[in-house]
Amino acid sequence: EGLLLSIPTIIIFGLSAIPIPIFLISGFDASNFSWAIGTWSLHILVFESLAECLAVWIDDPTIGMLVYMSYWVLGFLMSGIFLPEKDMFWPIKILHYQSSYGYYARSMVNLLMRGETFDSCNATVNILSPVCIESTSGIDVMLELQKVITVFGDMNYLRDTLITVSIIIGFKFMFIFGLIQKADKFYSPKPSPEISIAVKQAYAPTIAEGMRIERTKDVDNNILLSLFTAIDTDRNGVIDESEFFAFTKDSKYCNFNRKTCNTLFRTIDTTENGTLSFS
Repeated sequence: EGLLLSIPTIIIFGLSAIPIPIFLISGFDASNFSWAIGTWSLHILVFESLAECLAVWIDDPTIGMLVYMSYWVLGFLMSGIFLPEKDMFWPIKILHYQSSYGYYARSMVNLLMRGETFDSCNATVNILSPVCIESTSGIDVMLELQKVITVFGDMNYLRDTLITVSIIIGFKFMFIFGLIQKADKFYSPKPSPEISIAVKQAYAPTIAEGMRIERTKDVDNNILLSLFTAIDTDRNGVIDESEFFAFTKDSKYCNFNRKTCNTLFRTIDTTENGTLSFS
């Protein structure tokens, strides 16, 4: 359900962010429109998946936000656009491979520039230009550009897309695993605590009153005896746990599960002999 909601939302954001600056202002070939939207959407889906993952694993929203922003900033700086891969150091260098920024930038450059035609440049005249070749081919310009920005080298759109999808799947698996861990933590059954005799003696009158078992001054003994006899189905003069459970399960006044009935029974059973007597 999360993907069914997030993917259309991301695509709508892409339709708002990509067409104007890239195709209308920069004038790139509009035939790559759908591929550009898809590449941008995959890149954003990485951060959507990261946010889901952090929401499960980190309880403090402030810490989660700081971790998210750290991944965003460090991934951007370690993408290879500003600093060549060979100049990065471990363990920060791992963000160069684990962040989608580098794959996204290389894919978009490959997608948009490979079919473009550029003006020819005379290197003897434009000696200060970092990218200057006589060829007008977009592929040749990309090869020259990678001398300045090394991350743009080794163009492989399919490989970069598959790596980006792998990062998304990794975050999704971490999200699902964390969700299962949280579910086990909050909903796993716990054993009933042992109840001391002092606690039983203190709370027995209140619970017995609620269960209509304790005799009170306002209730006639004959009515209580009739109720006790109805619960005591084997007519042995005492009520055991199974009889108590059968009564509470079938009663129109209360309907408890077996665990609750056993806890109530042990609380009322102040003598701890496993039975309740009328006396």
